[in-house]
Amino acid sequence: NAEGGEKADLLFHYTITRATNNKILIRLMDTISDMMQRMLKSSRAELYKGKYTPELLLEEHLRIYEAIKAQDPVLAQKHMIEHLTGVEEEIIKNMK
Repeated sequence: NAEGGEKADLLFHYTITRATNNKILIRLMDTISDMMQRMLKSSRAELYKGKYTPELLLEEHLRIYEAIKAQDPVLAQKHMIEHLTGVEEEIIKNMK
């Protein structure tokens, strides 16, 4: 369901943040998590009007996870930037 997807999405990003052990990033994520959850809820409908589907989001998350698991920070960063940029562009495009 949509609510489960939103929670899983937030948890995925939050878990990566916690794994960095970067106290500043963790504090930032703690601070914005409520806002991020509201944003995910409202933006998902816009996101799904374009190329994104739950399956594509999962695929992008899996690529990020696999790069982290392989301890390849360059690839993990590349996949994360592609994911965040793609989602951002799709939301902006569909809100116009």
